Amino acid sequence: MSPIRSSPAPRRVLLSLCASLAVGCASSDGVAEEASASLGQSRAAVEDAPPENLPAGFLQDIAEALPANQSVPIHHPEFLDGGLDPSVRVVAESDVWVTFVSEAATFLNSFGYFTYPDGAPPASAASVEKHLVFENASGWGSGGVLTAGERKYLGRFPAGTRLGFFLVSNGWNWTEVDYGRTTYYSLDALNPEPLAAQRRHVVSLYHPGTQRRVLAFEDFDRAHEQASNNFSDLVVALSSNPVSGTDPSGPTLPARPCPSVPTTWPVSCRQLHQYCPALPSGVYQLDPCGTAPATHYCDMETSGGGWTVAGWQPASAKTDLGISSRGTAGGANWSRSLACIAFSEIRVFNRTYNESFAESYPLQTWTYTSTNMAIGAAGTAFKQGTYGPSNSGIMMGCVGYNYGGQVYPQYACDSDRQGGTRGHLADYAGEYCPGGRLDGTWAWSDGATCRYRSTPYDWGFAIR
Repeated sequence: MSPIRSSPAPRRVLLSLCASLAVGCASSDGVAEEASASLGQSRAAVEDAPPENLPAGFLQDIAEALPANQSVPIHHPEFLDGGLDPSVRVVAESDVWVTFVSEAATFLNSFGYFTYPDGAPPASAASVEKHLVFENASGWGSGGVLTAGERKYLGRFPAGTRLGFFLVSNGWNWTEVDYGRTTYYSLDALNPEPLAAQRRHVVSLYHPGTQRRVLAFEDFDRAHEQASNNFSDLVVALSSNPVSGTDPSGPTLPARPCPSVPTTWPVSCRQLHQYCPALPSGVYQLDPCGTAPATHYCDMETSGGGWTVAGWQPASAKTDLGISSRGTAGGANWSRSLACIAFSEIRVFNRTYNESFAESYPLQTWTYTSTNMAIGAAGTAFKQGTYGPSNSGIMMGCVGYNYGGQVYPQYACDSDRQGGTRGHLADYAGEYCPGGRLDGTWAWSDGATCRYRSTPYDWGFAIR
């Protein structure tokens, strides 16, 4: 934000005011400015929603992380990490809302959103189909009519959607939005600054305590010598139903310190790990479906941590993992349903010998209920199930499955001498292993050889 600006009305900072109220900021009965006919089309996907009272602790966390008089690049450079994408990824079909939190701008900015498929962002600003959310994103008494808690419904979006955001700097001219003004996007590549490090105009932070994403905007040219880089010119919160419908990754609020005991019910071990990386592996309460908390086991150490464990069981077991809940989480032989948990990685592990194999997959939400299952494509597929004599039926679990370029769930991990399959094999599976078929027994495969044949061990899998 630059001091060399003019405003047609007095301005005030709402952030610190809202943070000081015991019950948040109440909604206003003010009527928003009427949009022009052209704006009516751009607002077609946005609807008014009942206002909400934002928790005082939530507002305080924002105020402490993003004070209006503090430079983000100096005090929180991690918020601007070039490897972070501030656009919001939908991981399960969800309804999405945006709530106004505060603004500390001298401009009358306009704010909206756009969508694109994950992995295929628009190549130019001209190709962005804009949907206006707040034509004048200014607070009551400071050039606008918004108060903290005012909310808009953006719509229902399928998994695989990216929600991008834009801010038209000083775009509201008291009659309509002037799209000829400089516009900043959550996609850095669409912003005008000459240096890549200057093109980030949105800070995207996740607040585990309320399961919301906070988006904070800088409305001024960051290449200008007078740019304040405080990213408090507009602050909004995004929420979804289900609460696990959007990706919670990235920096969190509060950043540090984290409580020794979580004060809310996270939706996955990954989210819990982001909230507090210092937490050890163990049993925690999770509520992935937003219905009621239940005990899950979290691996907070392997490959960066944050794995939600489906369970583990003896190599000779005939029961499945991750589909239903049985036993005591973290005990000797147990399983927990992974329903509603978003994931893009699966790890099959041999707990006894501390070995594991992982594969990556398109981001999705766990909805699997069949004993024999296959996730992914040939060569990467995760499989769980049984195959072989009916009087045996030992459960298998593996990644990297491939049989003639196809994936057959009914064959479990049996790849018929083709190799490549890694993990826990049993019965017919693993004909390529030394010693021939595994009828009535089991082995641990690294994709080329099998070990621990008929040797007791515990195996399982986890998702992240």
